[in-house]
Amino acid sequence: GNPTPDPVPPAFSTNVHYSLRVCGGQWLSEVTNFNNTDYNGFAGLPYHEHDLLYIKVDEGSLRYRVHTVESGWLDWVDKGDPNDPVNGCAGNPGEAIDGVQIYYTTPAGESLSQSYYRSQTVDLAGLVKRLL
Repeated sequence: GNPTPDPVPPAFSTNVHYSLRVCGGQWLSEVTNFNNTDYNGFAGLPYHEHDLLYIKVDEGSLRYRVHTVESGWLDWVDKGDPNDPVNGCAGNPGEAIDGVQIYYTTPAGESLSQSYYRSQTVDLAGLVKRLL
């Protein structure tokens, strides 16, 4: 007979929670995952600069960092906590974020997963930009 094919593992997914802080101001509402259907499907406030970012996942782990014009690429952050501006979010207060890098590590035993993200400026509205 024919050999039995190996079962295909189910696709792995996890929730991603994230938020930006308006430059020198308040944190915006936390966003979970991404959608194109309502106002809460993305982080950020149009026509404003943002200086701090936090990201966290329900499963797996993330490392992320941001770039600012003033300071270049900042140190990597391994957790997401808006109440811990030193170790729990990326950015420097008062310095506008103009780039983001994210690395996602899939939990052991799960199918390989990766993070997808995009950013845009007012000048480049509609242009998808991935920083690798």
